[in-house]
Amino acid sequence: MRFTDTVTVITGAGAGMGRAAALRLAAEGGKVMCLDLSAKTAAETADLVRAAGGVAESIACDVRDRAAIVAARDHAIKSFGAVHNLVNSAGALTMQGLADTDDAGWNLVMDVNVKGVFLMLQVFVPEIERAGGGSIVNITSIEAEVVVASGENTQPHYACSKGAVKTMTRTLAHDLGRKNIRINAIAPGLIATGFGGSNPGSERYQQYVHQHSALRRAGQAEEIAGAIAFLLSKDASYITGAQLPVDGGWLIY
Repeated sequence: MRFTDTVTVITGAGAGMGRAAALRLAAEGGKVMCLDLSAKTAAETADLVRAAGGVAESIACDVRDRAAIVAARDHAIKSFGAVHNLVNSAGALTMQGLADTDDAGWNLVMDVNVKGVFLMLQVFVPEIERAGGGSIVNITSIEAEVVVASGENTQPHYACSKGAVKTMTRTLAHDLGRKNIRINAIAPGLIATGFGGSNPGSERYQQYVHQHSALRRAGQAEEIAGAIAFLLSKDASYITGAQLPVDGGWLIY
């Protein structure tokens, strides 16, 4: 049980990769604090964890709001006494290109994907340090490495946001190493979660998968959860500042 006696805070825990991470870490003995914009879906994830025999709490948290993050931190400390690990999985995407990205779309993506990660780190790193150190995983995207086009256009604001988090991860590895805190990123490829309004069951989606995955299939949220668990665990004790692609071989093309 790699996560016995540890507490992990997970954003975006109400669905997809965040939910899968909560279930995986709890299955390996960890306690999880489930954060999501939706109190309902966060609570549903915590219920699933408890139904499987794990320990979980939940709270609604808008990662764009420092006060909400502070409240989540206080709830985690009150519930568990400490925080050892953090998973920044919350994300936002609008299907807009250069010409039609408006202020609302730009601000949503940047505020959730970049500001939200930064605020979570500001609030929770001191708690992880107080616990004696730990590990952080930020979810970026394969778009931090390669151009991804949906139809004829890319989503440059989303790609920029994920590239920013990749750089943030590498930069903070220097600062956090002296605090006994490791920080890494995972860059998922095509993961069948429906994020951004994608339809994994559609013919167009399947064609895209066959073009960009050496394995000729989309990934599953549970496969990202496995990578998260690895990077958080002592099995990755000498890895920090890295971005791990979990992309079905996309980067070989």
